[in-house]
Amino acid sequence: MSKPRNLRLAGVGVAACAACCAGPILGLLTGAGLATVGGFVTFGTIALVVGAVITALILAARSRKEPAVEVPVKITERPTHR
Repeated sequence: MSKPRNLRLAGVGVAACAACCAGPILGLLTGAGLATVGGFVTFGTIALVVGAVITALILAARSRKEPAVEVPVKITERPTHR
């Protein structure tokens, strides 16, 4: 007869634990999720800015390059060897 009473007591204990601990557990998971989103946004923005600056520097360096000097080439006949 004591077994059903122990099961009921265990069920009440589980329900009380779930009701008491659910809030802090969900709060911890929410905090971790928000920190992840904040880090993603922060470092993603920094990466975009750094990438844009590097791209602008590369494009500016390419446009400042001096044009190649044209050298005239004289085409002559090849000598034939016997």
